[in-house]
Amino acid sequence: MNKEALDSLKEILELDEAFKGGRFGVFLDSSDSRVEKYYIKANKEGLKLFAYQLLCAAEDLKDQEKEDSNERIALLPKENAWIYKQSEVILEYIEVP
Repeated sequence: MNKEALDSLKEILELDEAFKGGRFGVFLDSSDSRVEKYYIKANKEGLKLFAYQLLCAAEDLKDQEKEDSNERIALLPKENAWIYKQSEVILEYIEVP
């Protein structure tokens, strides 16, 4: 996916509006104390925003492969209002194996 496709997708998904009401977080499911399980708590707009972040990271990774560099790919700035402040897991970057 190239930059133009990402920009088009941003418009199709109406992400500018999603920033206003989107909510996303990763939480620990404490219903079973024997196994650590996590779940995503999100509304439709929050899922769109997170999915878009992952697609942008994939494009960044493609660029890094061309340049033969393996740097961390930033996902979410800490000040995103659509991320639940109580989220137990904040995914900030992707590290290439």
